[in-house]
Amino acid sequence: MKCDEGVATLNALEVRWKKEPASILSGNRAFNFELFRNAFLYLVGIYKSPLFMNKALFYVDFLNFRNHKKSLTGMRYVRLEYGPCPDQYQALVAKLIEDGNVKKRGHNLQKLKEANLDLFDDDEKATLSAILDIGKSESAKYLYDLSHDENAFTKTAPFIEVISYKYAKDLLIKE
Repeated sequence: MKCDEGVATLNALEVRWKKEPASILSGNRAFNFELFRNAFLYLVGIYKSPLFMNKALFYVDFLNFRNHKKSLTGMRYVRLEYGPCPDQYQALVAKLIEDGNVKKRGHNLQKLKEANLDLFDDDEKATLSAILDIGKSESAKYLYDLSHDENAFTKTAPFIEVISYKYAKDLLIKE
């Protein structure tokens, strides 16, 4: 039997996600890869760089939690050097690439499939649209810069602690 490291990593993550119940660390929702995939596909047209995409996803989840008491994807976030980042982001993007959803061109990502927005309710669609509109009107870098001033980032230990959604109430973003 052949063992592919990427497949093994993803299998381990899927087991972990199924074992982790919804909590304040996942925005009161268990992680849902399909919601993540479709949010990613919706946003990648504006937030092409993985660095900026990480921040857009953070704001989608935390803004939805602030407004509706539930994150959009159930993603957990960690504090890395360049801001909040989805936990296991590299493995998730590798899965998106492997499945033909996106491709990498240099340092940017390009979508190969369209997002299925029917998976989201009206409130979630409004949250996605708000974050997309910010990227269109401000710039993708705007969320990157803003994320470094968020309590969710500044009050979480780097590299070891999952960012709690309790900080969503303090978001600096205006929608």
